Amino acid sequence: IGKRPLRANRVMVLRQVNKHKFEESDFDVEVTDISKNKKGSVLKGVATLDDVNCKEQSRYVIIYKGRHHGDDGDEVEDEGMDFEHPRPHPPPHAPFGLRVKGCRRPKPRPEPRV
Repeated sequence: IGKRPLRANRVMVLRQVNKHKFEESDFDVEVTDISKNKKGSVLKGVATLDDVNCKEQSRYVIIYKGRHHGDDGDEVEDEGMDFEHPRPHPPPHAPFGLRVKGCRRPKPRPEPRV
């Protein structure tokens, strides 16, 4: 009660740059609402990436971009969206790694010291 249904346009795949910073990826994401006759809100999706090269080897996350207290509508603005969280608390996510056959294993990036 009082919970809003999940919105397909709020699901995205981001590339993880470091522990708390994300950037947009080139994945095409198609998400469908399959919650008919089910309790709660359920989304199902497929993410595809074409013309993969060694630069795409990285860690990625699938996130659901939730609403913030100041949001009035259900629209998600892509332009100017900040993927770096002000506190070290990322949005709900599902991480995965992408390896490309024939490419060297990526070297871990050292965390910058603050």
